[in-house]
Amino acid sequence: LTGFLEAVTSTSEPEKLLADNITADGTVLCTVDPVRPSVDGDVCFFANLIETQLTEKVRVGEAWGFDAKLKATTPVIRGAVLETVTRTTTGTSAAYLTLPAVGATERLYWGVHVFRTVAGTSPTLDLLIQSDDATNFPSATTRVTVTQFTTHGSAFGYVAGAITDTYYRISATVGGTGGPSFPYVVVL
Repeated sequence: LTGFLEAVTSTSEPEKLLADNITADGTVLCTVDPVRPSVDGDVCFFANLIETQLTEKVRVGEAWGFDAKLKATTPVIRGAVLETVTRTTTGTSAAYLTLPAVGATERLYWGVHVFRTVAGTSPTLDLLIQSDDATNFPSATTRVTVTQFTTHGSAFGYVAGAITDTYYRISATVGGTGGPSFPYVVVL
C-alpha cells in the first residue's frame, strides 16, 4: 500500500487511516475511508492486521507520503460506514445501511473504532448491530453485541450467514456521569 495523507485540519475528525487502536486479541483494526471526513454510507476498506510496517516519505512542502506493508488475519474487506458520530445519549443510528443478503456460506464482517477523545466520569458505551427486513426496524434482530467500551479502542469480528435482512443500524447505550461522550465509527 502506497499513498499520501493530507494534514489533519481538526482534531475532532477521524483520520483517513484509522489504525490507532488495538483490538482485544492484540491485532489492529485498520479502516481506510477515501472520503474525508467520513460520513455514513461511505465505501470503505477494512482488515484485521497482525503485522504492520510503515515507512514515511517526508519532504518539506509536500503531502506526507508513506509505504505500508500490512499482514492481515482477514482479506481486505470492501464495506461501508454504518455510523460515524460522537454519541452523548442512548439511541439508534439516525440512518440505516442497506446491504445485500448474506448467503449461508458467507460472513458479515464488522469493525468499531472508538477514538481517543472519550469524555465523562466512568463513561460506558454498549453497541448493538441490528438488522431488519424493513427500514423502520419493527422487528430488529441483534446480530452483534460489541464488548463494552469504557475508553478508546476497537473491536472486530464477523457473523456467519445466512442473513436475509438487508437493513442495518446501530443501537447504542451511553452511561456514566459528567457528560459522557464517545466518538466512534462502525463499519460493515
